[in-house]
Amino acid sequence: CKSFLKTVPELLYAELDEKLRKDWQGKHRARHINVARFTSLLNWCKDFYPVMYDAIFQSYETSIQKCYSKEISNFFKDKVGTIQKRSNLDKGFSFAGKSSSSTSSMMDISASRQNFRGSLSNIRGSIGSVDSVNIKGSGDSMATYQTQSENNSKFDNLFCKVLDFITPLVVDEEDHLNEVFGIPYMEDIPPDASDNEIRIRKDVNTATNNILIKLFGAKLDQELQQLIEVSYKVDPYYSLYMYLRLGKPSHNQEGSVFLKRFYSSSLIIVKRQFDQFIKNQVAQIGETKPHKSKKCGILHCVHKYEHFVRDTERLFDRKLERRTEIEKGYITLLEAVFFAIDRISKEQQKVPPEVVMFENYHHLTELMKSMNLACLSELQKRAIKLYDTNLNEYVTVKLGNPIEKISAFFSGVKQSLSSAVRPEEVGFQINYSRSVLKSIIKQYPLKDIRRSIEHYLNKIEKHLCEEEGLHGTVGSTYCHSILSQVTEYQGLMKSCYPDSGVTFEFREEDIRRLFDVRMQKMG
Repeated sequence: CKSFLKTVPELLYAELDEKLRKDWQGKHRARHINVARFTSLLNWCKDFYPVMYDAIFQSYETSIQKCYSKEISNFFKDKVGTIQKRSNLDKGFSFAGKSSSSTSSMMDISASRQNFRGSLSNIRGSIGSVDSVNIKGSGDSMATYQTQSENNSKFDNLFCKVLDFITPLVVDEEDHLNEVFGIPYMEDIPPDASDNEIRIRKDVNTATNNILIKLFGAKLDQELQQLIEVSYKVDPYYSLYMYLRLGKPSHNQEGSVFLKRFYSSSLIIVKRQFDQFIKNQVAQIGETKPHKSKKCGILHCVHKYEHFVRDTERLFDRKLERRTEIEKGYITLLEAVFFAIDRISKEQQKVPPEVVMFENYHHLTELMKSMNLACLSELQKRAIKLYDTNLNEYVTVKLGNPIEKISAFFSGVKQSLSSAVRPEEVGFQINYSRSVLKSIIKQYPLKDIRRSIEHYLNKIEKHLCEEEGLHGTVGSTYCHSILSQVTEYQGLMKSCYPDSGVTFEFREEDIRRLFDVRMQKMG
């Protein structure tokens, strides 16, 4: 035993071939194999010579801790350096202005631990990867988004490598300690455990936890916290990736209570970062300015919100319990975007405010429909209502009426009817006599109607942005509005001016044809 005690450091620092020197996981397993050859001796010492067993284990702890400390430091130094390089390339994700062009049952312990080893490699498949998505927008906007998405994907892959480094390191060491030194695994305490069972399990867990912390836990915690802090400083958006990655494996770590607790503590820090990220983005959305182009179009914060939701959903497992926190972020940011749309529609002077409203709410409505997120259902209904209201206001009030005087005349007729005047008596009023109606109708021959419709359709082209492509929708809505008026007024003429022979100098088919011809040109 005394001879073996002296050889413990040698066994751990034994010469390894070049291949194992580059393979940190293989290197540690080779060391474990060297020590595992003496398992029978260690078991004998533990039963019959506990003082020597304690000395051997203390020597093992001291020696392997040095190995882990050096390798953990080197690994994280490389990863932190890679992340810091990003800070020199771009400003990261932001809702404010345009980002620069370069923009994560213990019934069968052995079985569950075996499943756990493969859990991280399965995370990528279940969560997915961040790929580019088909989003409407300008060339510059799409190029920026593609670059940001690529950079975010690189960080996501890097953070997965960090977890891939930590997890087998801890799991293999726990297995080695149990198999060779007889150190019990940490276990969750069953809810129906007796007081005595609780006390015993707590004592065992505390002892094993202290061993693992001494071996590498404190160093791992320090290095991971530093990486998390650096990542957040480089781009707060990374907190989302770290939150998703740390949140996912924590539900699959039944085989390592130590790791579950370790990741949970990091998850708390990342959650705080993510909350601060959302808070900062809300503030930036509040500072959103309208575009400097002639048309206001889709606001930058609306595009950024779309990118945020699509990226997150491509990462996210919709069955993940921690999804609630992300959905709260969706709602908070979208409410801020709603306020920004309303504010900017009033501040800008380029187009009618209704245009800003219905174009941007249409964009958001289409996004929410395509993503089919239950958490946004109420806001989706609100966006649809705001879109419909502002579109109707634009085509019926702000755009203009090619038969304005006719509309004003029949507005008075309807007012008279609402004042208990019978239809056949309306024509006896001076302002609404048959002769007045004829004179007004003569002011609207078909050629003048055509000229007015052309004028108002030109305004539509001037006001609307090409990106959202609502010219046809607005034009059709405008046409339907005018035709509805004509149909209504023809009905009023029949009831209020029967047998008068008064008719419009145009037909509904004429108006419909005018719109069809122009809409084909616009399309």
